[in-house]
Amino acid sequence: MKVYKYYSPQSYNFEALSENYFYFCKVSKLNDPYDASFDLIQSPQFLKFIDPIIVPNAKETMESYGTCSFCEECDNKVMWALYADNYSGFVVEFEDDTFESITNELSARVSYQKVVYKEECPNLDDMNYTFNYRAYDGKIQTIKLEDCLQDFKTMDKLFTHLCSYKNIVWEKECERRLITGKDIIDRANPKVKYETGGYKIPIPQGAIKGIIIGHNFLKDRYCYIGEVARNLGIPVRKTKVCRPFNIEFEPFSI
Repeated sequence: MKVYKYYSPQSYNFEALSENYFYFCKVSKLNDPYDASFDLIQSPQFLKFIDPIIVPNAKETMESYGTCSFCEECDNKVMWALYADNYSGFVVEFEDDTFESITNELSARVSYQKVVYKEECPNLDDMNYTFNYRAYDGKIQTIKLEDCLQDFKTMDKLFTHLCSYKNIVWEKECERRLITGKDIIDRANPKVKYETGGYKIPIPQGAIKGIIIGHNFLKDRYCYIGEVARNLGIPVRKTKVCRPFNIEFEPFSI
């Protein structure tokens, strides 16, 4: 399946593309304060769940989880406006089948999840609550909440699930996420660059399939996109605004 990452035209985004890495933002730094917030989990209504939790410093641990977001659509007008800076940025097309190799390359679990949009958080005091977890090999596991209290690995899967849970007001983003947790947090990985706000993790070989630039993309930035496209042998397209309120794409040579 093809998925798309929207980038604003900032220098660090061109750097990420040219140096071939995904930036995993720590969930504590996300722009929505309710997104993957441990404060929602440890609210008074979930005391039955919090009391037996086995992860030391659970709040600090979960808030150090890293997420890297993608969209299922390349013509999402909301995403082009907000995350690609009103069509002055660019979108990179990825083949998500390649994401499974990240875990093997790092020897650390990196999960790929479809974001769940709901009005409310799951009831964490219901020990019979179950959730689906997409393992790094693509297989879907169904996990019961009470099993998450038994060991660190299963609790890690619960935290990953909660990091892919968002309020329904964001559903138009059609988001999927790569999520990394305790394997990266607890063990220094030579292939990962650790920063205050997140983690730089290499993009899998062959993952990038194309680039789309917005129709407001500045000419003096063509060189950045052109060099990457030539090195990878991938096509470049450009947005074209059409009536009524449609986005089309046309081939573009740099």
